[in-house]
Amino acid sequence: MSSTYKGIKDSYPEAPSKVADYIQLSRPFTVFAPVVMAFCIMGIERLYHGDLLFFGSTFVTNVLLAGFSMGLLQIVGQVSNQICDGSDYDTMAGKGYRPLCRGTISDSEAWSLVFIALIFALSIGFYVSNVYGTFMMILLFFAVFYNLEPIRTKKRFGWNNFWLAASRGFIPVVAFWSVNGNVTDALPILLGFVGFLYVFSTNWVKDINDYQADIKYNVETLVVKFNGDLKAISKMMMIFVAINTGLIFLIVYLYAWEFLALLTFVVFAFVILFRLMKNKIKNMDRMENTLEWVLFYVGLAGGYMITFFVFRIQYFVERIL
Repeated sequence: MSSTYKGIKDSYPEAPSKVADYIQLSRPFTVFAPVVMAFCIMGIERLYHGDLLFFGSTFVTNVLLAGFSMGLLQIVGQVSNQICDGSDYDTMAGKGYRPLCRGTISDSEAWSLVFIALIFALSIGFYVSNVYGTFMMILLFFAVFYNLEPIRTKKRFGWNNFWLAASRGFIPVVAFWSVNGNVTDALPILLGFVGFLYVFSTNWVKDINDYQADIKYNVETLVVKFNGDLKAISKMMMIFVAINTGLIFLIVYLYAWEFLALLTFVVFAFVILFRLMKNKIKNMDRMENTLEWVLFYVGLAGGYMITFFVFRIQYFVERIL
């Protein structure tokens, strides 16, 4: 691979307090996608079912609570991942600037953050609804056992990518839809599979900079299994992008033309994979990863965001005409 990650230059900005260390530990950039997805998925559900004046206090409250609880579970996954990987792993991967590696936060303090986040996530989830709370419990299982033994799917080839595609792409979509809608309908399931295929085909870019550390610590990612051949992986993943394209057109045929906006996922996936096939990898120090990884998260939120806005614009156009 042509890219060698050397970590954030001079570490994180100096933390003025312990609170700042905890914020850095939580990796807040990764939390924005679930919060945006909450608003967009719940908004699409309301607009699709004709509730065009949905933007009331109850809707806003549910969006904030559902998004916040999902964000807390993201923190559970991020922090437990750093604890279970260990400081030696992160240091070798060029991430020795992290609070656990620097010793500004201990493992026990980090576990306390995990415990507090999961308690609040589940409490808020069940406050939103019993169905949504149940989805939070399922996602908690995925978040914890991606990292913890005896399951630790992170190190198991095939399972690791599937696990994240399910927990980041499929389940959140169905969970958000469940707040106001019927999860037994086919539409939220199909929308969830769009997210699943997007995450499955692109999420593996997060492992590019961990390549050497993953080899040493026997973490069998796609990048390790393909000996760092990003071009070969990208070509293979284009198959899943093509499948996702077909699925999106099926949704458009069965439901509404506005769902063409879901092709945003295809565009982002194509850009990410094309860049990797051309070895155009760009490290973004302050984001702790590559530009391709940042594009993955932007696409994950952006695909549903643009779809929501298309539905909303269509409503205003119909009123004007």
